[in-house]
Amino acid sequence: MIKPPQYVTRHVRAGLVQTRSFFPFTDYDFWAYISSGFVFLFALDHSLQLAIFQRPTWTVVEGLIAVAVAYAVGHLLAGCAAAILERRFVRQYLGRPSLLLLGVREGPKWFQYVNPEFYEPLPKAIIDKILAKARTEGITEPGEALFWLAYDHIRQKKFRHARVSTFLNLYGLCQRSLMATPQFITVLGDTSVLVASHHGRQSGWCDELRKYCNPYYVVISDKGYMHDSQETVPLYRSIAKGGPFRSDPERRVLTTRNDGGIGFAFTGQGWNAY
Repeated sequence: MIKPPQYVTRHVRAGLVQTRSFFPFTDYDFWAYISSGFVFLFALDHSLQLAIFQRPTWTVVEGLIAVAVAYAVGHLLAGCAAAILERRFVRQYLGRPSLLLLGVREGPKWFQYVNPEFYEPLPKAIIDKILAKARTEGITEPGEALFWLAYDHIRQKKFRHARVSTFLNLYGLCQRSLMATPQFITVLGDTSVLVASHHGRQSGWCDELRKYCNPYYVVISDKGYMHDSQETVPLYRSIAKGGPFRSDPERRVLTTRNDGGIGFAFTGQGWNAY
C-alpha cells in the first residue's frame, strides 16, 4: 500500500491548519448559521420586494456586512429552533440522548417504530464501563451530570474536542444525506473493500448498508485499547462476501488491531488482499 512521504504529509497538514486559522468560521458556523441566515434573508427580501440582497453587483464591504448579518440571523433562528425542537420536543417528549444511549428511557412507541436507531443504546459492556468510571468521580447514575463529566474530559484535549464537535455536528447529516443519494447507493453496490467509519465503532454503523453494500472485505482501522470497535465485527461480517487473506482461506473483516498493516495489490489479472 503506497503512502505519501512524511514530509509531504506534514506540509499538507500545515497548510490545512493555516487555512483553518485564517478562515474565521467553522464548518458548523457555515452550514448551520450562515447558510440558514442567508436563506431566510433572501426569502424575506423576495417576499417584501426590497431588492436588498437581489442586487446585481456587490462591493467587498457590502458582502462582508451581508455575511455578518446572515451569521447573526442564523444564530437567532438556531436559538428559536433549539427552544422549540430541542428543549421541548426532543428532550421532553422523545428523550435526551444522554439517557437513551445508556438505556435509561424509552420514547413514544410510534417514534420507536419510525426511527428505531434513535433509541438503540450502547452495548452493555460499554455502558457498564462508563458507569464504573463515573462512580470513581462521584456520579452514581446516568443523566446530564454524567454527560457534562464526559464532556469536561474531552474538552481538556483541544484536538479531541474539535474532532468530536465536528463529528457530532456533521456526521448524522452527512450520513443520511448520502444514503438518500442514488449515485452514492450505486457506488456502495460496486464497492469491493469497505473501510468502516469512525474506526468501526457502533456510532459509525448504518443499517442501510445491509441493503446496498456487499463488499468482499471490511477494514476496521482500530487499536488495542479501542474495545468498542470490536462490537461491530459481527455486523460488518454479515454484509461481506469474504475472500482469501494471507494464510486464511477466507476472511471478511480485517482489523489493524489484529492484522497490523493491511494492503491490497491490483494487477491486470485481478487483485488481492495482503
